[in-house]
Formats: sequence, structure tokens, C-alpha cells
Amino acid sequence: MPCGLTDGKRRKCLARNVPERLHSQGSREPRRRPHRSTTGVLRSTLATADRPRIGAAGSAARLPSSLPASSDALVIPSGRRRKMRRELLALLVVILPALGQAEPAKPGQAKPPAVGRAKPGSKAKVKRKSNPTDLPSILNAGSPTEKNVLTVKCDLVPGSSPRRATCKTMQAIVVGPPSPAETAKDVALFKDLPKNATKKELAAFVGSMCSAEILARWDNASARVEQDFSVKLRSACKAKDRAAIIEALVWRAENIDAHTCKLETFAQDPIEFVQKNADTWVATISGICGATTTITLWRNPGDGDYLWNQKQVRTFPPNAKEQSELCSGAADYTAEWRWDLAVVREIGCQFLG
Repeated sequence: MPCGLTDGKRRKCLARNVPERLHSQGSREPRRRPHRSTTGVLRSTLATADRPRIGAAGSAARLPSSLPASSDALVIPSGRRRKMRRELLALLVVILPALGQAEPAKPGQAKPPAVGRAKPGSKAKVKRKSNPTDLPSILNAGSPTEKNVLTVKCDLVPGSSPRRATCKTMQAIVVGPPSPAETAKDVALFKDLPKNATKKELAAFVGSMCSAEILARWDNASARVEQDFSVKLRSACKAKDRAAIIEALVWRAENIDAHTCKLETFAQDPIEFVQKNADTWVATISGICGATTTITLWRNPGDGDYLWNQKQVRTFPPNAKEQSELCSGAADYTAEWRWDLAVVREIGCQFLG
């Protein structure tokens, strides 16, 4: 709508209608830009930094259709431009150090080197120091070759020089699931129970399987297959059906017991280690058939208390097999346990009992 010449709000009308301002009756007043905050100025400056300036050759064709092609519509007074530059520089002084960059160099001044940033593609090297007073400590370290996990706890020998420590080692060994032959034997045992057991023995066995303790243990099982067995057993016990109870036990032997591993633990005799440096402790043990076992507790420089590893190397002399029949199977052996291998090697277990 045209802006009237006598309208007291003509200036606001012109600001809302740029084409009307450009083509009205001889009006060439520059459009007043709405006030913007310093953050808005910075955002606009960064967003348009790579755009061609208004009035450059061919730039008018790349302007959005909502803006006029005339440069007069975007004229900023020189005083306002100077104020914008000051505000922008004040913001850069605050923002650039927070980004880890150096302050822009002044004209004629050499560019200072970047601080706190590595070159692209390179890794910053950080020197870490270990505490030499730390004692080795291993908690459930896994092995890439052994079917067990290792735990080591050490106590310092008072007044020892060089420093010595007595370490206790415990291994938790995972025993694999039963063989198919063993599973078939268990299944046959359950199926033959009615004809091999007396009525009294059969009644006692069925009563124990339907006890509140046994039913509650299977009710609290987390695996879906164990929950399925719980439903079968409870239903059979509720119906007092001995055949259904035996059938549920056969189902468990084939679907659960056949895939269950057992966890066995044992502790070794205490071993005395000697500290070589802040990250290495070594113990040497002599055994039968001339065997020499070297156990090393080690960690990477700067690692914490529970980030220790163990390597064990057992060697025999070349003539060990000739010494006696007991030593005929003597063979060198190497094993290691690392804190970052907390999961036991896969050995076909679905359950751990």
C-alpha cells in the first residue's frame, strides 16, 4: 500500500516497504536498519564473510529475491561501521583465547605460534610419571589363551632394599560345558529314574525338586530359557505329575545343563617379587625338571593401581626330557594376563553355574 505524503508514520511505512521507498515520488532517503545486539552483529558478519560485496561485478544476480538489487538499501553510516568493528574486535579478544587460538597479529607483527593444539594428523605426546611407591595390584585380569581370570594382591616387605613385596595370587578357572556323551548320560539317568528307584526314593526326589527353595531359585532366573524351565517345573509340581517333573528335568539337561560352565577358584602360594622400577616387579622360581619360571608384574608408565598386567614364562633345559619319565612332557610355556581383557575367552558357555 502506498505511503501517504502527509502521514506522520511515513518513515515507519517506508522501512517496511523497501520497493515503495525506492520508487515513491522522488524519495531517496536511506532505509534505517533495525537495531541489532552485538551477538547479532557478530553472527551476521561471520555468516556473510565469504559473500561478495554489494555492488561488485555480478553480485546483484546472486542476491536473494527478497532484497533489492540497489546498494542504497544496505548503506551503513560510517559511524555505525566503526562502532561495529570495535564491538567485533572486543568479542574476538574474548572468544579466540577460549578456542585455544592466539590473538590476531597486528599489521607488521609476526603471527604467534598456536598454543595447545597439535598439528593435524599428529598425536600430542604427554609424558606421564608413575608413582614408584605403588604396589602391584591386579583385579580379574583376563588372558587371551587361558581359561581363567587372575587376581593379585601384594604386601610390602618392611625395610627391604631394593623394595620387595609378597604377592598372593588367586585364579578363577572356567570349566567348560559337559560333552554330548555326558549330557546323554544325564538324560538317560532321569528317564530311567522311575524304574531304577524305589517308590520312597522317587517320592523323596520329586518332593525335593518341588520344594519352595528350588522353585524360588528358578523363579528368580534372568535368562529366558531358565524362566521357561521354571514354568514347566512349577506347572508339573502343581499337578503332582511325576512324569511331567521328570520330563522337565530332561528338558533342563538338554537345554541348560549342556551349555553351563562351572567356575572354580584356587589360590597359589605367596610369591616374593623384587621391584626393578616404578612399573616393573619380577620374581624367579625354580621347579622340577630344571624348570625356571619368571613372573613379571608390569604396567604402562603413568597407569593407576589396578592397571597392572602379569606375564609368566616357564623354560626347561634342553635335556629336561631325558632326566626322567616324569619330565618327558616338559615344554616351555608362556602366558599373560592383562587388565584390559576382563572378559574370559569364549569357550562355548551360555550359562555360568
